[in-house]
Amino acid sequence: MNDAIPVAKKILTLSDDCGQLRELGARILAAIECCDVEAARGHLLEFQLVQDSHFRFQNRLMEEAAYPAMEEHMRCHERLYTILMAINGALCSGRCSALTAELAAFIEESLAHIHEMDQPFHDFLIGEKSG
Repeated sequence: MNDAIPVAKKILTLSDDCGQLRELGARILAAIECCDVEAARGHLLEFQLVQDSHFRFQNRLMEEAAYPAMEEHMRCHERLYTILMAINGALCSGRCSALTAELAAFIEESLAHIHEMDQPFHDFLIGEKSG
C-alpha cells in the first residue's frame, strides 16, 4: 500500500467522510419531513460532493490495499452514484416527488453502506497496518 499517507490518517479521513455523510443524511431526511425542497436540494448537493470525494479516495485505497471485497464494494459505489444522479435529475427538473420515498430510501441505503461495507474496509486497513 502507498505509504505516502499513513494508514491511520487514511482511516481518519474515511471516518470523517462517513460522519459528514451521516450528518448530511439526517439533514436531508429532516428537510423531507418538513417538505423543504430547497433545503433538501442544498443538503443533497453537499452530500453528493462529500460522497463523490469519499468514493474516489476509498476506491483508490481499496486498489492499493488489494482489498478482497473491492469489486463488490466498488459496484455498490457505482449503484449509489447512479441512483443519486437520477434523484438529482428529478429534483432539477422540478419533479419534487423525488423528495419523498426515493430520496429517503437512497439516504437510508447510503447510510447502511457506511455500516455494512465501509466499516469492514476500515477494519481491513487497521488489520493490514498491524499485520
